[in-house]
Amino acid sequence: MNLDEALRYEDQSIQVEERYDNLMTKSQVLDAMGKKDEAKTLHAKALAIASPVQLHAYAFQLKGEKKDEQAFAVWRKNAKDHPDLWFTHSGMARVYSSQGDFANALKK
Repeated sequence: MNLDEALRYEDQSIQVEERYDNLMTKSQVLDAMGKKDEAKTLHAKALAIASPVQLHAYAFQLKGEKKDEQAFAVWRKNAKDHPDLWFTHSGMARVYSSQGDFANALKK
């Protein structure tokens, strides 16, 4: 991969329209380049502007990467911030069931 080229493309995309997707991708490129502090800053910025659906999908991504505690934190925050959306309850059911708390999982 050419990380410098990838970074240029992400910068161009962000200039057109800054959004969750291009900020998250740029943070991943920066992380791969070893620019951990810049990557962390952009990662946080991407999560701050993510839609509830994007956060839900991101939690699934983390779960697939075996980063369970991080996934659970995203699902918890999403449920707290958006209690009126059905899929946030689905996320919390996953959190509860993974902890063996099936009674609360069933409530979701």
